[in-house]
Amino acid sequence: MVLSPRQQAFGEAKWRDLPGKCHSCAQLTLCWGGCAKHRFTPTREGEEGLNYLCRG
Repeated sequence: MVLSPRQQAFGEAKWRDLPGKCHSCAQLTLCWGGCAKHRFTPTREGEEGLNYLCRG
């Protein structure tokens, strides 16, 4: 199941859809952007997809 094309696509989209701010964050290796269902807050720059639990 982990190696299925659908699961691979989900994992790639989860990484690809992170805001640029997340990709440059020092804490990324701790949270990995969090759960995709919690990514609905805009960044200060207006980019969509920031985890609402992120203080950054």
